[in-house]
Amino acid sequence: MSEQTWSEFRLTAFGEPYMVWHDGPDFGEFARLWAADAPGVESLLRLGLDEQDALAAEALGEIALSDGSKAAFVALLAGSATASSGGYRVRAAQTLHQLTGNEHWSAQVVAVLLGPDFWTVHLDAARALATFAPTAELITAVAQGMTDKDYLVRYHSANTMLHYCGRPMDVYAVPNLFDRIAEDTKPKLWSLAAAELAAEALIRLHS
Repeated sequence: MSEQTWSEFRLTAFGEPYMVWHDGPDFGEFARLWAADAPGVESLLRLGLDEQDALAAEALGEIALSDGSKAAFVALLAGSATASSGGYRVRAAQTLHQLTGNEHWSAQVVAVLLGPDFWTVHLDAARALATFAPTAELITAVAQGMTDKDYLVRYHSANTMLHYCGRPMDVYAVPNLFDRIAEDTKPKLWSLAAAELAAEALIRLHS
């Protein structure tokens, strides 16, 4: 296994890249391979991290790493996350949060949400921020995501903001929210919706 490239292993463990993107990764086969040869799989994951593959970062959160392996991977992820961009930076930060319990990794996700990346990456960041504990800084960032020019970024930012408000992540369940953020030509409505939810989330945060 150790002689495989990351691309070869990725195909074996997760299947065709398009299906992984379309349906999301299935970690069943990956977990089986890791149980059969943990050192070999961990070596291949390091190759994936070297290539800044978001799936390699995500996969680390799906296995019970030894203390030594966890410390080594945290160091690798920490170094690569702050020097990367896009989907890899988001996933690396989420995995670091999962492995360390440290909430400060949310700053890396915020940098992606508010950065110059493509809308699909902004969408990924907006969704990922729901996995972090809300802070005033995160509420401000997600409110800005609710004013993004792309509807799907606004939609997922609104869902995350609802989560920060302690509500179900269902934009459709909130009167007038969907109608306002779905209006592609009326940014004032986006800002109004963002301000209202942000105020509610801040009240909850400080209560």
